[in-house]
Amino acid sequence: MKWVKKIGFVFVLLIGLSLVFNQQLKNSLIHFDAQRANQTKLGQPKIKADYNFANVEALDTLAVLKASLTKQNAQAKLAIPAVHLKLPVFNGLNNEYLAAGAGMMKPKQKLGRKNYALAGHHLQNERLLFGPLAKLETTANVYLTDGQKLYCYQVIKKVVVDRSQSQYLNDVKGQKLLTLVTCASGRVNEKRRLIIQAKFIKETTLTQKGAKMFQ
Repeated sequence: MKWVKKIGFVFVLLIGLSLVFNQQLKNSLIHFDAQRANQTKLGQPKIKADYNFANVEALDTLAVLKASLTKQNAQAKLAIPAVHLKLPVFNGLNNEYLAAGAGMMKPKQKLGRKNYALAGHHLQNERLLFGPLAKLETTANVYLTDGQKLYCYQVIKKVVVDRSQSQYLNDVKGQKLLTLVTCASGRVNEKRRLIIQAKFIKETTLTQKGAKMFQ
């Protein structure tokens, strides 16, 4: 019976190692794809935008591999220096987009106008994608660029809500907002959502110094 136990131990060990390496591969690909998209010029999307949050799938290794093979054109870039977050911003919530950055939650959104809403994944590795938002404090500055202008926002609200509370995506008369949405934790099947809202501060011309924030 000893040999049976040994085989069982080796089998469990191999499964454990495969899970570890799969996780490392997934994390490496996400980091690489986000950096690659941030280094390329902004352009028009080649995939029809999907704004249905219900269609967003969990990021397993296969989904990340598939996304890595898809050329993705970002429409903007997001930077939050306080938590070392730098991500491309894509038009829509397509799974290929959310594997590498943030996605616009509503059609025809414009920076510095109304309520500009973005969604992103919160993974177990909180250094990736929208994971750093968990450590973001109010009063922190958030920056976005379309390649021509630099848009500065300041965080004014950080709340955890039920996933059914979608009112934070609504436009607010007389206010220019940025809303960031992600899961409240990196746990599988997390039901709550972390909402970050920031108020628009100013719009300036993007300089070389400003561009470095997004690189």
